[in-house]
Amino acid sequence: MDNGDFYFDNFKLEIKNKKGKWKKIKIDNGGFENILLDGLWNQGTHKSYPFKIKNFEIKRSKVTPYKGNYALHIKGRGLIGNNKNGKYVNVNNVQLYYEVYGSGKPLLLLHGNGQSINAFIHQVDVFKKHYKVIIVDCRGRGNSTYDYNKELTYDLEVDDIKLFLDKINIEKAHILSWSDGGIIGLLMAIKYPEKVDKLIAIGANINPEGLVDVDELYKIIGSLKKEPKSDKNDLLIARYKMLVRYPKLAYKDLNVITSKTLFVAGDHDEIKTIHTIKMFEAIKNAQLAILPNETHYFPSKNPIFFNKIALKFLK
Repeated sequence: MDNGDFYFDNFKLEIKNKKGKWKKIKIDNGGFENILLDGLWNQGTHKSYPFKIKNFEIKRSKVTPYKGNYALHIKGRGLIGNNKNGKYVNVNNVQLYYEVYGSGKPLLLLHGNGQSINAFIHQVDVFKKHYKVIIVDCRGRGNSTYDYNKELTYDLEVDDIKLFLDKINIEKAHILSWSDGGIIGLLMAIKYPEKVDKLIAIGANINPEGLVDVDELYKIIGSLKKEPKSDKNDLLIARYKMLVRYPKLAYKDLNVITSKTLFVAGDHDEIKTIHTIKMFEAIKNAQLAILPNETHYFPSKNPIFFNKIALKFLK
C-alpha cells in the first residue's frame, strides 16, 4: 500500500471446492457497519511479538461507502519508497531511486530480488536514530529504472551500488543487506572493500547450490516464458534467471573479506543452513546467527528481535 487514503467495503469471500464450484464463506463485519474491535486489524503479528506499522491509520468512515453507511478507511502517511524527499542518481544507464534518513555514520540498506526499499519499513525508524540510513532501489525494482539491453547480474548491481555511493559522496558505509542484497553486500566487500565497514548479510548465498529449491525457480521461469511478452514479464524472467545462474563463487572466494561480517538466517530459510555455515567459516572473525523457527523473512516477520541483533553487531 502507498501513501494516501484508501477505502474498502462490502468484503466477500468465496472458495472454489474440488468440484469446481464456488462456496461462500461468511465474513463477520465485512461491510464495516459494526465498530472495529481493537487488535483485529494489526498489520502483522509474530508469535508473542505483535507490531503495528505506524504509518497506517485504520478506522471506519462515512466517506464513499459502497454499501450501507460505513467503509474501512486506511490512511497511509510517510511511507518509505514514496517520499517527497526521494532523489535519483544516474549510474550505468539507469536511474536509481534513494531516500536518506537520520545522521551520523552511513548505513546502507540493500533489499532482496523481489523487493524494494519499502522492505525495510520496520528498520528505518529504528536505525535512523543512530546512523545516516541510506535506502536505494536496485535497478528495475521500486522506483528505479531498468536497462533491457544488459543482462541482469549481481556484478552489474555491485557496480551500480559502488557508483551510487561515489555520486552521493559516501566514502565508506556499514551495509545491512538482505537476500539478493546480501549477495551484493558480500560482493561489495570482495570487489570494493574500501567502501564497506561492517557487513550484515541476511539470507544470502554465493552460488545457486545454496538455494533450498532451485528446481522450483526453473519451473517459474518456464511458466513466465509462456506468458504474453511484455517489459514487466521480461524483467521477471531476468530476475529469476539471475537467481538460478549467479553468483558463481566458491567458499574460498570469501577469504579475502576483511570487513567485520555477521551472517543471519532462519533455520527455515530459503538458503541451506549448511551453506550459511560454510560462508561464515570462510571469513576470518565472522559472526553467525541462525534463528530457530525463523524464515527468510526474519527482518519483516520479527523486526523487534532482528533490529536488536543488528544494532548490537553494528555498535
